[in-house]
Amino acid sequence: MAQSMTTRQGAYAESLVISWLYANGFNAFTEPNNNSEIDIIAEINHHLIPLQVKSTLETTDNDSMKFDIRVHKDKNLAYSVPMIFVFVCIENGYIGCDLRDGGKGVEIKGKKDEYAITKERLMSLNFLREENNLDIDDESW
Repeated sequence: MAQSMTTRQGAYAESLVISWLYANGFNAFTEPNNNSEIDIIAEINHHLIPLQVKSTLETTDNDSMKFDIRVHKDKNLAYSVPMIFVFVCIENGYIGCDLRDGGKGVEIKGKKDEYAITKERLMSLNFLREENNLDIDDESW
């Protein structure tokens, strides 16, 4: 069965994130069946960081990037717990991240540096997620 363009775009975005993680000292693990709310688990110094990758192909006319952060676009469902989203724009290679509790979408314009992924930002977001008891309960597994 052939993969859809959306599936290939997502897989490419995940590979860009994994490359960034490796280049910045993280280990990265993926869920092979794509049945989870987590796309990648990043690990550094025995800290696990669950990530959900969202991608867009291109920027808009006003140089903004729009990302759909629903679980299922057709069902309008949000994630069950707040997630660390990693945003990837295929056109310009931008990678950013933020802690979000779902919703329909994110538009990044003029604040690209604010969301830009760094090792420190990723670890800080994970600390916030853990401090607020936002990690996934054992019962949900």
